[in-house]
Amino acid sequence: MRVLRLLLFLFSFSLFSFFCSGTIDSQDGFQYLAVARNMYYEHRPTAPPLEYPEKNVYMNVNKAADGSWYSPTGAGYSIAMIPAVALSDVLHRMYHVAPPVHFPLETDWAVLLFASFTNA
Repeated sequence: MRVLRLLLFLFSFSLFSFFCSGTIDSQDGFQYLAVARNMYYEHRPTAPPLEYPEKNVYMNVNKAADGSWYSPTGAGYSIAMIPAVALSDVLHRMYHVAPPVHFPLETDWAVLLFASFTNA
């Protein structure tokens, strides 16, 4: 009976992960993913700096006294996306490609694919 439950769980998990995953298509989702990237690469829960103010509008960030930009909400969702960033980093290292520097404007398919699985 336990084996049957385990198989049912694994089947349901794979079904929901592969067929019910969504995409990151909102500014909030990109911001949470950008904070997750900074948590992984820079070990700081900061948002990317406002380098392109006329093209890239951050919806909810505040500048701190140290000059860094912080998002006051969404820390849990950003933490949930760290495995997606780690898997994307593994692919970048395997193919000797540097990850994008200006993330929300420059993106890559790997991090968006792996992050879409968090929606399940």
